[in-house]
Amino acid sequence: MTSIIDCQQIINSEICPVDDLNNPRRQSVIDLIQTELAEDGCAIIQNFFSDAGLQLLLAEAEQRKHQAYYSPNKMCNVYLGDGDLECSDDHPRNMFMSRTNGFVTADLLGEDTASRQLYYWQPLRRFLAHCLGKKELFIYDDPISHMIVKVDKPGQQFN
Repeated sequence: MTSIIDCQQIINSEICPVDDLNNPRRQSVIDLIQTELAEDGCAIIQNFFSDAGLQLLLAEAEQRKHQAYYSPNKMCNVYLGDGDLECSDDHPRNMFMSRTNGFVTADLLGEDTASRQLYYWQPLRRFLAHCLGKKELFIYDDPISHMIVKVDKPGQQFN
């Protein structure tokens, strides 16, 4: 599937104008994300994708899900770590769940896909860096796992 919309159309710019550095809504979202991350290590942007963008990304994953790699069942936290004794038992770092999901790997998402275009889109990386309080984010240099799309079969999960 060839992407027929650009990254600005994939993102719901009304909710989150990631590429408009001077838009006060952008800073508002960044502030909210930083607050949520500081409180419990997790942040969610509701309706981040436009309807058309979401449908395109879902279609790309759907077309490739039969090629997904499925992890063996194991218990882990949302960070795939061992937990943190300095945090409470109900902190996300100390909540362990079964992981049984699958991944569509980067090598299955060609340069013409919306997924790859969005992943490499500099304004998105800049926005995420600002959310995380970092100067810059870099693309992981592994051609298979630098970009993955999570897929599940019925009953599978990823914490």
